[in-house]
Amino acid sequence: MRRHAQSSANRPGQAPPSCMDDPSVGCAALEDAAKQAIATANRGGTKISDEVLLNHELLQHAKQGNAKGLSAALDKGAWTETRRPLVMKPQKPDPGKEGGGRGETGDVGMTALMFAAQAGSADCIRRLLWAGAEVTAVEEDGWTPLHFAAKEAHLEVCTLLLQRRANPEALNADDKTPLQAPVSTRVQGRKTMSGGAANG
Repeated sequence: MRRHAQSSANRPGQAPPSCMDDPSVGCAALEDAAKQAIATANRGGTKISDEVLLNHELLQHAKQGNAKGLSAALDKGAWTETRRPLVMKPQKPDPGKEGGGRGETGDVGMTALMFAAQAGSADCIRRLLWAGAEVTAVEEDGWTPLHFAAKEAHLEVCTLLLQRRANPEALNADDKTPLQAPVSTRVQGRKTMSGGAANG
């Protein structure tokens, strides 16, 4: 089969052998090429950097609670503080510039630690914290990773975050601490379902 593919490439009007004809091309190379092609098509032909794609992978793995994939993305150099919504060039802050305060563009969207906390993946949380993820990161509505973990009642994740100095008194935009956020959500849900005031 291989001989036939090589000889047909030498004929006029015939296409050269494809990567499927070459056993030295691995699955990882094909997967990377497919990701690049899809990303280019989705962005109207604009090439997306490898850094952006890697950071996107990190966020996807954190959202899915996939510790193995998350760890692989971190090992390749993904930035722990990249955020979703994914901007075209999520980059590490310039050390020479001041900033990073609340309300700046860096605070828009969720970090990988926030996604992992919401998913309840203690393994992802451990790996992100080991990589230096910011435990006190805040998104645009004032939610921290601890808010997301508490809202979903992920006790092990809450414990891990608190051990790493997450602030249990941090207030979100609704002036709720991580411990108050799930209570208010459950109470509102009971009011809506029963059509009246919540009990207890």
